[in-house]
Formats: sequence, C-alpha cells, structure tokens
Amino acid sequence: LTDEQREEFDTYIRRYQTPMEETFRYAYNTYIRGYRAADRIIFNTYGDEQKALIKEFYATTTTLERKQELREVMFGGSKLVAGYESKIADARKAMRIASPTLDFYLYVFGYITKPATPQAEAMVNKWEADRSSVLINPE
Repeated sequence: LTDEQREEFDTYIRRYQTPMEETFRYAYNTYIRGYRAADRIIFNTYGDEQKALIKEFYATTTTLERKQELREVMFGGSKLVAGYESKIADARKAMRIASPTLDFYLYVFGYITKPATPQAEAMVNKWEADRSSVLINPE
C-alpha cells in the first residue's frame, strides 16, 4: 500500500475504536512491544545448538520428562534454560525500573500484578482512584 492508502486503511479499521482500545494501541506500540520482545532479543544471543534446545524446551509437544532433561543441559558453566529465563527476567525488570510508564501500562493492561517502582505505584494509585479515566499519558 502507498502511504496514503495505508492511512485510509488505518482510519477505516479504527473508525469504531474505543478510547481504551486507542490507549492500549498507543501503550503497546510505545512501551509494551519492546518489553515483550526481550525474550526474542535474548534468544538471538545464543548459538544454533542452544536455540534448538530452548525451542524444544518450550514446544508444546515436548514431554515433561524431556523438559526435565533439557533443564539439566549445561551451557557456559550454568544450566541453559535457567540462564535463558534468568536473562529475560533481569532484562524485563531493568526495563520496568528504567521506565515507570512502562511499568504502569503493564499493570493497567494485566501483564503484571505489582509495579516495580514507587513512581509507577504512584501512577497506579492515581489511576485506581478513577478507573473511568482513559489515560494516553499517565504522567
């Protein structure tokens, strides 16, 4: 599509969008998408062999017995799957601490149950006092 056609298409698609849907789209595109991409970014730091094992671990067809075997696989002096999960958790926590607004939106849209920073907690408390408000920018 040309830029003009894309704009017309987007306008048509969003003609019945509610303010909350608009807020979610803004928050997701601006903040949450990067947070959710952390696992893919970290995944790409591994070699092909390690990636194959991680994919196998998370595959729905992998048996519990095989998952336990994969949990014991060592890589670089530590367990591969545990190291991968730890790196994701650390990266996401660092992102939440660096951006209280991200932390706020993660809470509002149900990705987390408790904010990680006092700033995000203050935004949450303000929002909780009047949930009928639709916030594009909580700050």
